Amino acid sequence: MEKIEAEIFDLLKSGKIISINSQKRDFIKIIKFLQDEDKLSKLNQALNLIGYEIIGEDGYFYLAKEARLEEIELDRFINRHKKAFLAISILKMVFSNIPPEIRFSKFTEELLSKEDKKVFEYLETLTEIKDDYKTMTEKLFRELVTSNIIERVEEENKDRYRLLNGFNYYIKILDNLEFEEE
Repeated sequence: MEKIEAEIFDLLKSGKIISINSQKRDFIKIIKFLQDEDKLSKLNQALNLIGYEIIGEDGYFYLAKEARLEEIELDRFINRHKKAFLAISILKMVFSNIPPEIRFSKFTEELLSKEDKKVFEYLETLTEIKDDYKTMTEKLFRELVTSNIIERVEEENKDRYRLLNGFNYYIKILDNLEFEEE
C-alpha cells in the first residue's frame, strides 16, 4: 500500500468522513486521489481482502465494512458518533433548512430566539454546560468541526462556516434510526 493509501485508510477507519467540498489542505490531495476512479478501484481491491470498501456518494467518502455490523460494532459506532448526532440534531432544531454557509452569530441569534426548551436541553447534554450560551455554542461548533460536518470558510474568520457534504452521511443514519423507531 502506498503512503497516501495508508493515510486514507487510517483516516477513514477512525470514523472520519471526507467531504469533497472541504478546503482543508490535508484533505485536498486525499479528495483528488479518491475522485480518481482507477486509484479508488485499486485501493478498494486491496481493502476488499480485509473486508472493507471505500464508498463515495453524495459528495463524500466513508469506509464501510462489507459484512453486516454485529450489534456490538453498531453500538460502538453510535457511541463514537453520539456527539456528532446530537450536534446535528441541535442544528436541525435551530435551522429548519440548514444553509450551506452557517454564521456563528446567526446561529446564536436563532438559538436564543427558540422557545422550545428541548434544544437547550440537548445543548446542555452535549456541552455539559448550563446557561452560558456563548460558550455552549462555541463548544457545539467545535464538535461540528471535529466531526467534519462544518469547517471555517476562512481560517481567521470565526463567524463563517461551510456545511460539508458529509453532513448528509449523518442525516441518512439519523433518518434510518428515526424510521426504525416508528
